[in-house]
This record gives sequence, structure tokens and C-alpha cells, in this order.
Amino acid sequence: SYSEAIDWYDKAISVKPDEIVAKTNKAIVKLIQGEYAEAINLFIKVLETDKNNLRVLKLLADAYFNIRDLKNAFVTLEKAFKLAPDELSIIIKIAEVCKSLGNFKLAINFLENSIKANPDKAPLYIALSGIYREIEEFSLYIETSKKAFKLDPNSEVTINNYGVALTEIGEYSKAISHYKKAAKSDPNSYEILTNLGITYSLTGKYSRAIPTIEKAIKINKNYSKAHYGLAKAYSEIDCYDKSIESFQTAYKLDPLNIDAAKWMAYPFMYSYKFEDAWQQYEY
Repeated sequence: SYSEAIDWYDKAISVKPDEIVAKTNKAIVKLIQGEYAEAINLFIKVLETDKNNLRVLKLLADAYFNIRDLKNAFVTLEKAFKLAPDELSIIIKIAEVCKSLGNFKLAINFLENSIKANPDKAPLYIALSGIYREIEEFSLYIETSKKAFKLDPNSEVTINNYGVALTEIGEYSKAISHYKKAAKSDPNSYEILTNLGITYSLTGKYSRAIPTIEKAIKINKNYSKAHYGLAKAYSEIDCYDKSIESFQTAYKLDPLNIDAAKWMAYPFMYSYKFEDAWQQYEY
């Protein structure tokens, strides 16, 4: 348990006050528990002893980011970047902080410069594509997503990133072709199958969408997005009881999926369950 782990680390620290590993691990437990202030204080104490501890700098930046102290997150990441300028996780996190600060131009410039230094790293293109998507530069969004996929065509991340980009700009036939090829290479990828099924739904091909998404659910029954996609497909063909059931499952698996809660009102309404529909709208 967390409390037992904390007790053990405290004992280790009491025996050896400068014990870096015990302090770091205690801070990580506090971070997991959401006790960010304590975690930050412990990480800072470790850095007083070992200022170039890259792992701790990254963890400290995460803690700052979680409490939306973006200025200190950025400063901490800058220190980490100086120690490891080619580490992708640091580069991507700096861009994320810049984006959170609303400075999209700085985030883009930073990632573009990093790509010049590391032109074969797909995660950098994915991070850049995400920013282009947010600022609605869709041609650049597609271009960078495609580059990431070409660099790493066997990665679920790059496959889905490019497929979603095609879908969002309305290139449904290209997206379907893209996902079908990927599904042949990896027939057990529930994410690829779910995205393929959802794209089928967007083109009105529900007879293909439903079994494709059901196959994804058989592979991973706890994937909320699949249940959500299945619910919408059932709703479109007037299978309201099945739609409600799938929306409820999606929401149980992911209570933060407000869209699932809102959409659940529609099948209730169309099946004349007005009181239940009203409760969903009130939610």
C-alpha cells in the first residue's frame, strides 16, 4: 500500500538523510496520490543534492504541469533539455507546455527545430500534427501526420493519428482504405478496428461498422471508445435499446466522456422514454 511504502521510505531517509533514491521514490508515491505540493518539495530537496538528476527534473516538471504551474514546468524542462537535448519526451513536453501557455508559435518553432535535428523521429511529427490540428491548419495537420506514418508505418500511434486526420478533413474513403490495410497487418488491434468501424459509420455503412466495432470489443471489452462508436451506429439504425446499453457501458468505462452521457438522451427520446431523456439533458 502507499502508506506502507511511505513508512518504509521515511525509515530509509531517517537512517540516511541524503538518501536520494528513497526521497525520489517517496516523491513519486506522493505524485501518484495527487499530493503535488509534497511531491514538489521532495523533488526540490533531491535536486539540492543532485542538481543534474534528469529523472527528477522530468518528474518535477510533471508535478508542476499537473497543478498548472506552467512557468515553473517550463523552467524545469529547460534545465532537463540542456542535459538531454535529444530526448524526445522532454522535447514533446516542452512543446505541450508552450501550447498550454497559448504560445502555439513557440511550440511549433521548437518542434520544427527539433525535427531538423532529428528528422527520422515520428513522435515529433505526431506532436507537431496535434498542434496544427488545434490551430486548424488542416493541410499541415495531414502532412505531418502522413510523415509520421511513413517514418513508422507499423506503429498503432502513427496509423491511428494519420487515419484520424484523414477522417477529420472528410477523406473517409482514404481513411477506410488506410485502416483496412493496417487491420490486415495487425488484425488484433482494437484501436484500429474501432477507428475503421467509426469511419464506416460516417459513410453510412452501418452493416460494416457494427461487426467491425464488435470485433474490437471482443478483443478489448474495456475500450470505451469502441462502445461509444457502437452506440452511435446502433442509434443511426434505430436500435435504441442496444444503443442505450452501449452508451451506458461507454460512460461507465469513462465517466469523463460527457459526449456519451449527452448522446444517451437521443435513443431514450426516440424510443419515447422522455423522462430518461430529460434526466440525461439535465446531467
